[in-house]
Amino acid sequence: MSIVIFMPRLDLTFKPGPAPKKRGEVPPIRAHWLRFAKTLALTLRGSAPDLRVVELPNWKITRSAAEKYAKNAERIYVPHQTRLQWGDDDDRIRFYMQTVVPTVFSVDPEGWGASATLYPIHPISGRAAHPAFDRLVARTKAGLTKFDVGEVAAFQPPAEEFVFFPCQIPHDESIVLHSDVSVADALALTLKWAESRGIPVVVKGHPMNRESMAPLKQIADTYPCHWVETVGIHDVLRHARMVVTVNSGVGFEALLHGKTVATFGRADYDVVSRKISLDTVSRDLTDAYETEPDTAVQKDFVETWYETNADTEDPTTFTKLI
Repeated sequence: MSIVIFMPRLDLTFKPGPAPKKRGEVPPIRAHWLRFAKTLALTLRGSAPDLRVVELPNWKITRSAAEKYAKNAERIYVPHQTRLQWGDDDDRIRFYMQTVVPTVFSVDPEGWGASATLYPIHPISGRAAHPAFDRLVARTKAGLTKFDVGEVAAFQPPAEEFVFFPCQIPHDESIVLHSDVSVADALALTLKWAESRGIPVVVKGHPMNRESMAPLKQIADTYPCHWVETVGIHDVLRHARMVVTVNSGVGFEALLHGKTVATFGRADYDVVSRKISLDTVSRDLTDAYETEPDTAVQKDFVETWYETNADTEDPTTFTKLI
């Protein structure tokens, strides 16, 4: 079998931009992409002696690039895209994407998250143990999360029970591709509901794009909520009663804390979240807030989710891709 693995140039932004010949520094979050490509190549090389890794700026990995570099390949691995973005029905394509756990990647013929063929992922129950869940919980206890914001400030809970709304970047692909509700609308609806019931809300700005948070901060400032930025995500999750989000990866991390999660959009974990309808926002949020989470189902989901993906820290998880 002949295989081509496209890998994005990791010192460049994944969005269109300049591509100088001199390489810059690779952000730590991107280093996992290189480990994924290397582990995938090592795993597949035994069954595919004709295997090549082609590095290009991410925005140049297109159908034209596939025609140029992988015309005769029997399998093509493409990063950070979905079938909808790629634009054809070429069944040779496998799309790979980094998940909320930076070492873990999804690989799918249709895309990632709610675009994947496995969506929605239904948890397999009846397990005697949950080793992946336990490892990921240990990761949260160590304070590890996807985006490193550097030194974090101490978090002071505003009340014994509160709702946590983690902001997403409004133009992020997870919003554009997988939600009919904007981050701004979801935030405003959540804050309006909470104000009517006297429920405290903590809103956290996204650490990777402070500029895009300004319109969301303006919304938050019109309600009696608590806006935070530099606190640790797990410190907030540990104290929150419920997490409300469009489809943030923080919702997945909330499952590791055994919290109720409510979602306005589509997420790969939404079978274990309380879905919020625009027609019944107040009722749905109230029901979610007043219902205790089913932590057994949450554990089963996380274990099942992990089994569908490939973890660069465990090369045996790549064998399913042969």
